[in-house]
Amino acid sequence: ASSASSASSASSSFNLKLQNQLVKKFQEAMGLQSQGLLKDAYKVFKQTKHKASSALLQNTLARQLFGLCCESMASIHMLNHKYLEAKKLLANHKTYSIVSLRGSFLLGRACYGLKQYQQALDHLKEADGLIKGNDDQDKSNKCDVMVWMARCMSAMNPTDPRPLKILEQVLSTSPNHAMATVDYAKVAVTRGRAADALPHILQTLITLSKQKQVDNDVLKTTQRLFAHVISRPGMVDTLMKTISQAAQSPS
Repeated sequence: ASSASSASSASSSFNLKLQNQLVKKFQEAMGLQSQGLLKDAYKVFKQTKHKASSALLQNTLARQLFGLCCESMASIHMLNHKYLEAKKLLANHKTYSIVSLRGSFLLGRACYGLKQYQQALDHLKEADGLIKGNDDQDKSNKCDVMVWMARCMSAMNPTDPRPLKILEQVLSTSPNHAMATVDYAKVAVTRGRAADALPHILQTLITLSKQKQVDNDVLKTTQRLFAHVISRPGMVDTLMKTISQAAQSPS
């Protein structure tokens, strides 16, 4: 009995040591990722993943850390458009960790990148169902998920009326949501509603001009959409009316 107890204690101590190593490695990788050093972060993430042995994964905290590790590695893959690799990692994450909002959201985006739109929508709906609160972060997460849901719907059926309604709902909640503005403008223009898109495009350009750090891709896309919209017949007059109305607005 004493021998069995000693072995159990040694195993527990071993697992605790591995868990501490995993936490330190994970924190190191997250620090590198936050600095934009993605290649260095990826190397450490791989080391972290290898340290997560089957025995260690019996521990709830370690399982969650392992899941976060997979999610972060998947994020790096997706930045490089390696959606299949990201999807494999995230599938692994769901096996070993609790289903998380971020994991489901990333998995949805990975499936979208692979043109598996129905699968993507299913994962995004799962992510949406995991948003329970109503604080600013929850609202931001909700908006991001809804934008990607609208993208999936548009990809599956270009005439589906739901994407425009979803994006209008996002913009009513978050008027400065750049991604929603860009997508709304694209959908609105293709459906003959360029005038509806113009105020949102102008607002996004104003918001981006005030930001210290600007996403150049979003800025360039918004500028191209603006040029495209005002090049359409009658849109210059609409632009002048929109500017005049904005100037007269008390806000």
